[in-house]
Amino acid sequence: MNIQQPIIIFSVYETNKVKTSYHNKPNHELAKNGLTGAGIPFKEVEGVYHGVKELSLIVDAVYEVTVQKLCQAHSQECYLYLHNDRYAELRKPCGTLIGGLGYFKAAPKGSTPIGDHTYDVQTDTYYYISKAKS
Repeated sequence: MNIQQPIIIFSVYETNKVKTSYHNKPNHELAKNGLTGAGIPFKEVEGVYHGVKELSLIVDAVYEVTVQKLCQAHSQECYLYLHNDRYAELRKPCGTLIGGLGYFKAAPKGSTPIGDHTYDVQTDTYYYISKAKS
């Protein structure tokens, strides 16, 4: 079993406020500045959620309260919480579980997942959710 630190993936993309910006860059920069100012390390990734392309941030799950505040400030419906075995679940900004999704997995090199996914530009790796654990 691959045990890793629990992490959170979230964005501050506000479709109801900025309809013309591909990545909603100003909000993303505000979130990055907030994390940096609080001394919270993060990683930037690209994602697609419900067909919407957006920049996202990954932080260690120990910073969940900060993520919740950022999500609430930017009217987010949810964030993705990945457990140490990479089981993924959606949580509301208040922390309430919306539901389990499956396991967060790397796609084979050279492939691009269809539908919701995360892309790590630094490693050129796509990630997706699978119901199967292995």
